[in-house]
Amino acid sequence: MGAAKSSQELDALKEQAKELGITFSPNIGLDALQKKVNYALGSQLTNEETTTEKTTEVQKTLLGIKEATKLHRVIVNCLHPDKREYSVELISVGNTKYGFITRAIKLGEPWHVEDILYRYLKNKKYYNNYVKEKTINGIKKYQTINELKNEYEVTDLPPLTMEELEKLRIDQSSSGRIKDDLDN
Repeated sequence: MGAAKSSQELDALKEQAKELGITFSPNIGLDALQKKVNYALGSQLTNEETTTEKTTEVQKTLLGIKEATKLHRVIVNCLHPDKREYSVELISVGNTKYGFITRAIKLGEPWHVEDILYRYLKNKKYYNNYVKEKTINGIKKYQTINELKNEYEVTDLPPLTMEELEKLRIDQSSSGRIKDDLDN
């Protein structure tokens, strides 16, 4: 009965090996075929796990890109004294994983910026250097002061309403700044 059982196991294993695309000799033994099938199944599991890990990594990257490009409606003003006359600020922010986003942002007007730019503008600092005069015991001394200050003032605005969006769409479409789906 042991030989019949091992013969049935061998036949079942041969069928499984054929389904997996494993080549084997017609007179292969049960142990040798079992090793080949286990090896093939193990490598398939490893490939599936790797694919799942890659997919998960890709999904994380896509989710990160989606979060980084979420829009904020803001008014940006530059506080840096050397840039008082600027009406537009060119900002480029990014990394090797998500890429770079470059925008020319109008200062002092309502504007939409991506989340990655929004966080950059909120956290950007500059050193304000100035000389302070002190009189100690009748002697004038000059001291250089370095203050770390915010470079931009970012005022958050509420999102546009549906009516404002529709008006903006019509305005941009009629001026040729964007094309409607019907305009080819």
